[in-house]
Formats: sequence, structure tokens, C-alpha cells
Amino acid sequence: MLEHFKKIGESSGKQIDEAQLREIMAAASSNMGGSLLLGIDNAIIAVGFGQFVIEGKIDEDVMAMTKTAINRELLPILIDKWDGEYKKHVRIS
Repeated sequence: MLEHFKKIGESSGKQIDEAQLREIMAAASSNMGGSLLLGIDNAIIAVGFGQFVIEGKIDEDVMAMTKTAINRELLPILIDKWDGEYKKHVRIS
């Protein structure tokens, strides 16, 4: 990623030092972990509910993963990414 940002700086005609490159990279990738985790959880939840709709049941292993994904999406670090209007409807038990 550093090389990518370095090339962007060079192509724009600006000289960017190593510290600036690291700062840009940190800012650009700070939300990637949460977004990736959210995407994975959404896929797991979709599989669980999809199986329920299609087959009328959820296998035990899929049920366990679905429950884990739902609980993980209720973690404060992920809830903080939501808009304020949605946050007030979340109950964490």
C-alpha cells in the first residue's frame, strides 16, 4: 500500500515523505478491519436466514455461527460506525 500511495504522490507532482505516506495509509485503512468483519458477519447471517427460509430450519453449526455473527455486530466498536438515529434503537444485553 505504501508503494501505491507513493505513486499517487509522484503522479500528482507532489513529493511526499515516508511519515506522510504512513499517515495517509493509516487514515485510509483505519476502517478496513471493521468493514471486513461487518461484511463477513452479514454473509453468515444471510446464510443462516436463507437456510431458514428455504429449508424451514437452520443446521446447528450454521445457527451457532449466525448467533456469533449477530452478537459480534452488537459490539460497541461496530455500533459506533452506525448513524446516531440507529444507535438509539440498539439494546445490548
